[in-house]
Amino acid sequence: MQSYIYNFYLKRYPNNRLVYLDDILTELSKNLGEFKSENDIARSVSFIKYYDEIFGEWSYTKPDIPAGKERMVFRIAAIHLSELGMLYRKDSNPYTPDYMISYKGLELLSTGGLHRQFYRERVKHIFQITVWFIAILTFLVSTIFQVLNYYTPISSSQIEASQQIEPTAAQLEIK
Repeated sequence: MQSYIYNFYLKRYPNNRLVYLDDILTELSKNLGEFKSENDIARSVSFIKYYDEIFGEWSYTKPDIPAGKERMVFRIAAIHLSELGMLYRKDSNPYTPDYMISYKGLELLSTGGLHRQFYRERVKHIFQITVWFIAILTFLVSTIFQVLNYYTPISSSQIEASQQIEPTAAQLEIK
């Protein structure tokens, strides 16, 4: 059910949500082989830190995440990633589970992440449509030209040209 909710968000804002998933995987890749607490990951992924010389360090939520719903969005995203096999989840404490990136998640992250994969699939789809369009158009044009050439009468110049070739071929065979 929660994965369905996240897929709905993916359809509405695919690029921003995929970048958020990539941010989760990037944060988990900093501690390879160790489980990291949800508190640490959600805080670093869901908020943008800002440092001002006068007011000091403060943070605010990312624009795509509703205020006060940061933990819920993170949990749904983490469950979605664990269903895809990108990370492992340890429920020793059900209120704050621990997460660790899997090999599949590292492999995907090294190729550019989910956002880059989505972009590559869209480009691939566009190229496939273009290739099919060109193939069908080529077939239609060649068929039309064949039909037009089939019904055109042979001109006298074409007959004369074919008759001139035959004697030269016979002369070559004799010598």
